[in-house]
Amino acid sequence: MRQPVDATTGAPIPAGDYTTAMAATARRPVTFAEIIIDGLPQGVRVPVTGGRISWSRTRLHQAEGSLEWGIGTPPDPTIVPGAPGTLIQVGVTELRVWSGLDLGDARVAVCSLGYFSVEDYTFTDGMTVTVTLGARSQRVSRARLEAPVQWTTGMVLEEAVAGMLNVAWPDVDVEIVGDTHTAPALVHETQTDPWEACTAAATSKGCWLYPTGDGRFRWTPEPTLDPTTDAAVFAAGANLTALARTATIDGFSNRAIASSSKPDLTAPVFGQATLTDPGSAARYDGPIGKIPRWYSSPLIDTTAEAATTAAAILRADRPADQLRWSAPVDARLELVDACHVTHAGMWIDQTTFVDDIEFDFAGDVMGCSAGAVEEVIEG
Repeated sequence: MRQPVDATTGAPIPAGDYTTAMAATARRPVTFAEIIIDGLPQGVRVPVTGGRISWSRTRLHQAEGSLEWGIGTPPDPTIVPGAPGTLIQVGVTELRVWSGLDLGDARVAVCSLGYFSVEDYTFTDGMTVTVTLGARSQRVSRARLEAPVQWTTGMVLEEAVAGMLNVAWPDVDVEIVGDTHTAPALVHETQTDPWEACTAAATSKGCWLYPTGDGRFRWTPEPTLDPTTDAAVFAAGANLTALARTATIDGFSNRAIASSSKPDLTAPVFGQATLTDPGSAARYDGPIGKIPRWYSSPLIDTTAEAATTAAAILRADRPADQLRWSAPVDARLELVDACHVTHAGMWIDQTTFVDDIEFDFAGDVMGCSAGAVEEVIEG
């Protein structure tokens, strides 16, 4: 989860203080945007009165949103009335969005929700600004290689991926978690989609590559759920305001078979994973039927790696069975945080990773979605 800081001093806020404010009957949410030009803060904060921001672990183009604010009398001395009209430039200005709670003791605790580019804006005669936002990560989704990129044998794969992302977005920070892997000799031709190539590399090693929401990317082994260390708990009768479980057979698979397509193989290399959860109607031997999916990559080296890749692919098909819920906005929540969702009346008691988040600032409502976790067996 994100670390709340004091909006004035930048000092960390103790987790217990923020949790207490979240549970208060009269919550006092605060959201403002800091204007950035050429990477430099302009000393201007605008109070956000409406709009929403969304993030997705798997879809870069869905990290976007819109904000609204008035430019009349500002409550914050760092806000300059009328200044947004001269400082906002499409494609140049960025907004760093902060959101959190007034703790009621002269402290305002906020979390950085990330940096967003201004895609377009509208000023109305009521002195209200509406801005459409695009996350920094979107520039990667729009990029295509203008010259071939060559990976040579022995390169560290994660560093090769970071280098390719830097072609699309110079100086972007790629956080590498866990053990590294060795890249094969591989040429990515002109017009290759760098995001597609990099996520394929992560998948071939049973890893995740995703935008963190604060202008960085993270490469990490597929995380393991531990119900004893949930980042957040959402429960009916407490902070859970809506819950739905949806399922569709479209795009779903219950067995994945991964193989290596390296040209110098002396013997086939492949592995598989199967959905076997006896309580799931989607299991491989269940009433829906057998729905296999095949995957091949020159980055797979061993049978064990192929089995791990197959399991990661199968779990990536989780959106076929999804939980969606709403709760008051908790600015600390991030993509891939583990959440425990419970609703006795719907027979749901599930710990899962967050795949998508949307903050609605006007209504102080947070919408989340995540795949319902089921048992996947490698081999």
